[in-house]
Amino acid sequence: MPLALSVLCVDASAQAAQDGGIELRPSPALTPAPRGDAAKTLPIILRARELRGRPDLEAIAEGDVELRRGNVVIRADRLNYEQVEDLARAVGNVHISENGNVFSGPGTALWYHFAILFEAL
Repeated sequence: MPLALSVLCVDASAQAAQDGGIELRPSPALTPAPRGDAAKTLPIILRARELRGRPDLEAIAEGDVELRRGNVVIRADRLNYEQVEDLARAVGNVHISENGNVFSGPGTALWYHFAILFEAL
């Protein structure tokens, strides 16, 4: 079934190109996420068992926390994100993944500044 579906997609793409529509082209590489000031425009996705905060100032998340922005993923027991400083403080079972680099610690408290890397407390 997947083979038939991919054949139909290729036929539809070819038909759209003939009709003056969008032509799909394969790309061997993914586009890297923006860095620096451009990265600040990326949305932040924050999931946790409990969320609270003040709009445009801070968000506090507790319990199975996961913060995502671009190619950064932070998991922890508790996280405080300060929007003005663009700074995340993760506490307890911290796991940070950025561009394939992984930092973790069982009882660690880490500050993560999105413009730079992180500092251990």
